[in-house]
Amino acid sequence: MSYLDDLKKKAQAVQSAEQTEAARKVRLEEAYREQLVPKMKFIFSILNDFIENIKVVQPEILVNYEYKGFGVRKGMRQGKYQIFIDSNNEPRKIHLKFQCEADDDLRFELYNNQEVERQRSYFFDNQIQYRLNPIKDERQQVIGGIFIVSKLILIDFIFAVDIENSTLLALVSNFDGFTKQRLSIAPDKITDQFLDNMLKYIVRDSREFVQLEISEEERSRIRENLRKQQSQKQAENKLIADQANKEAEDASRQQKEKGLAGKLFGLLKKDS
Repeated sequence: MSYLDDLKKKAQAVQSAEQTEAARKVRLEEAYREQLVPKMKFIFSILNDFIENIKVVQPEILVNYEYKGFGVRKGMRQGKYQIFIDSNNEPRKIHLKFQCEADDDLRFELYNNQEVERQRSYFFDNQIQYRLNPIKDERQQVIGGIFIVSKLILIDFIFAVDIENSTLLALVSNFDGFTKQRLSIAPDKITDQFLDNMLKYIVRDSREFVQLEISEEERSRIRENLRKQQSQKQAENKLIADQANKEAEDASRQQKEKGLAGKLFGLLKKDS
């Protein structure tokens, strides 16, 4: 076989692959327009009507949130709903935003620098807005911090198209505690009943929306995250315990040293 024949075969293989890929993209684009676009418009229409009416009714929805390092913050009021869509004709993203609001900012103190750093990491990881004022001792050394946490919790429900898999994605942040949920939903699952369950879920009348649609893969991911969080919590508790033991040992040693120094001073005073 000549070099030119070999080159022609390689060119044909490349062209065939390009044609196959082009045909695949055409099929995916058709599925997007025929299956995903109508469902995205349906979701937007329902959510838009929901917001218009809930702003009139203004039901009282009180929510409790648990903050690591503080405890449960009770009676936060849910409201101020907004919705955005990136395109009315070919939507790819719908963003429902609302918030839970307390009466005042949350304030608490930590008197351990390691705990302060862990608390800062926790707030950063969960996108919790806060301010931090240092606590200093008489020598102006930082020994802790005063956390002032925003009275607002911002909640997001995002629906996005997944063109590669011809499905819709639902991304939920800070609704069920400071968590993030990611659901993959087939277009045929977006029904009147599905959206009715979703609205009940948003106003916290039901948890059926997530329970019905969550995949086994997502369940496994959540279980793995819980396992990691438990392991991290155990490691943090051990670190705190070790630090407390070290501080106790240091205090005991310093007390003994003071006692020995006192005895030595007494002996020296007698000799003099």
